[in-house]
Amino acid sequence: MFANAMEKTTETTFFFDEFEIDFLKRKLLKRGRIIHLKPKTFDLLLTLVERRGEVLSKNDLLDLVWANQFVEENNLTVHVAALRKALGERKGEHRFIVTVPGRGYRFVGELNVLNENEVVIESQKISRFTIEEQEEKRSAAQPDWLKTHRLAVGLITTILLLVVGIGGYVWYNRRKTNVLAASSVQNFSIKRLTTDGRATNAALSPDGKLFVYSHLDGADQSLWLGHVDGGAPVQLRPPAPIKYFGVKFTPDASSIYYALGDEQSREAIYKIPVFGGASEKIEDDVYNIAFAPDGRRFAFVRSDSARNKNILIVADAEGKNEIELAVSPDKMNFVRQSVAWSPDGSTIAVGASKNEASTSYGIFTVNVADGSIKALTTQDWSIITTAAWLADGSGLIAIAQKKDSLRKQLWFVAYPSGEVQHLITDLNIYGTIALAANQNALLTIQVQAQSNIWIAPVNDLSRAKQITFGSFGRMDGGYGVEWTADGRIVYTAEIDGNNTIWKMNSDGSEPKQLIPSDGNNSYPSLTADNRFVVFESNRTGKYAVWRANSDGSDLRQLTDADVAAQPHVSPDGRWIIYVSNYENSGELWRVSSSGGEPLKLADGASWARISPDSRFVACGYDIDGGTKIAILSIEGGEPIKLFDVPRLANLRLGVRWTPDGKAVTYRDWTNGIWRQDLDGGEPHRLKGLPNEKLYAYNWSSDGKWFAFTRGGEIRDVVLINNFR
Repeated sequence: MFANAMEKTTETTFFFDEFEIDFLKRKLLKRGRIIHLKPKTFDLLLTLVERRGEVLSKNDLLDLVWANQFVEENNLTVHVAALRKALGERKGEHRFIVTVPGRGYRFVGELNVLNENEVVIESQKISRFTIEEQEEKRSAAQPDWLKTHRLAVGLITTILLLVVGIGGYVWYNRRKTNVLAASSVQNFSIKRLTTDGRATNAALSPDGKLFVYSHLDGADQSLWLGHVDGGAPVQLRPPAPIKYFGVKFTPDASSIYYALGDEQSREAIYKIPVFGGASEKIEDDVYNIAFAPDGRRFAFVRSDSARNKNILIVADAEGKNEIELAVSPDKMNFVRQSVAWSPDGSTIAVGASKNEASTSYGIFTVNVADGSIKALTTQDWSIITTAAWLADGSGLIAIAQKKDSLRKQLWFVAYPSGEVQHLITDLNIYGTIALAANQNALLTIQVQAQSNIWIAPVNDLSRAKQITFGSFGRMDGGYGVEWTADGRIVYTAEIDGNNTIWKMNSDGSEPKQLIPSDGNNSYPSLTADNRFVVFESNRTGKYAVWRANSDGSDLRQLTDADVAAQPHVSPDGRWIIYVSNYENSGELWRVSSSGGEPLKLADGASWARISPDSRFVACGYDIDGGTKIAILSIEGGEPIKLFDVPRLANLRLGVRWTPDGKAVTYRDWTNGIWRQDLDGGEPHRLKGLPNEKLYAYNWSSDGKWFAFTRGGEIRDVVLINNFR
């Protein structure tokens, strides 16, 4: 299942806390003193460290550490216990190795890695200076005085190198991560506050001592309060079939406000005492709030469907006396979760789209006195999710995504200049942020994502086998899996933050990049005769539908609209359908596969797919304030059929037809894939698939095989200290 981890390691030394692992000498040291481990215990440690962040099942570890050997499971338990003892973990502690109930083990220590030619700290690389090479190039042009005083210069150089070396050694062993902020290199540390990978929203108290977070419990969510300095968290609200959209401490830290939604109501904001108690509903139709510095008012964004605008509203802390402070300008919309109220109370910052197609975003400021709106940044992001002010008002920390990347990351935005700095460049995704009043602590959700492709015989989906083996940061199949007519697989692979399109054999062998790397390339689909592949790409700066031959040649852009996304080609090769919003619902269009004038089929559609006979379209369809599955004619018109969907239905990545055209399928946010028969009845899950969230999937052209993408996100609350 896995390649043997011992075969992949190069000349590497790992550091975490007070420990050092020397791979070449196969030694574990604590403050320089050797800690004696049995050979297999050392192999177990190295495996966990090399795959840090991953949850490794018992079978995974047996395959990796005891490859080609028959070993009983209790042998692994003995070595895990011995390793914990060697690392000084007491009973109930999880400083380095976490047991994830029902899943396996995960290494969570803050790790630094030293390779021969580079230093890697938390996935970031800092190149070493190659002084020897520089000196060799300069030797031929040395001036006479340097030749004359070579001995003195050599002595001085040696002393300088010694000083630099000692300084570098001291710096390295501080185990800090470097970051560029406000034009200077700063050292910071990351402390993990949760360790089970299931945190969602989070907030930090103004004094930096407490944090609150929502937690995934299967299909439910709960609310918890924790202490930054450690200790068991306290449950504030039990698991329930709801979703938390935002959590906030009041400025005096006496209460917590949280927004949630359920099946019976739209989003609403609630208030609860900071250490628990009865919840109080404050206001309906509120998604996320930002408090004024005195805590007497809060601001939020509400959508006004009648005016097709987003409104920035200010209300008192009890949700009364609402005032419309600003209306989103024409062809723009405010981002609901991005509102941030400045420390001096005079300004509210908010993310907003900069065009009607919502493909470009920036940060704007709204004057609290008169509601005037002004652009703060000239930076164009593909999305902004949230922002928070520094306590001195000198700028904001925002979570945004570059146009050439798929990862939402941390940015510093200076105020009032609007100068932008990328805080961290790594393989992680970040969500929600909060700052302590001392400005030295930043709390965020750090997300590590991974996906791989599996295939199974259609008559027994439980016999699935894994065919790709990417590590964290590489999402094989995350944005599309398609079968060719000759039984190969076309799929997406996220590499260096961008999506690329590849082709491989059905056993995972001979992977080959199909579409040249340029921008993000997603959601491939193929004609039944394997003549060409159609996909979405922003390689020219905007999202458009592209077509190429099945070997990747003759690359063509087929659409000129501001946004053309989520494409699908009809099996007969005549038509391509797409929507006018690259991520959500929009207008559904049809265009010839040769290009030309498009025809609008419907409004409020998303993730559409054409039936096997090329006559119908299945899609998400906005109607009566909700989303249903619609069956449309490829010629357009009113829906032929409409189907309700379960509470956790997830239409993203496409509403797929079964090979016989008698049913449509779609994903669930937490568990497997739903099937809806066109003859009616309740939807039911496909049997035999893993009891977990799945991603892209599809049937082979002969209907005998089923490919699907398994993956996961490890989402933990982390505290970044000294980030400025």
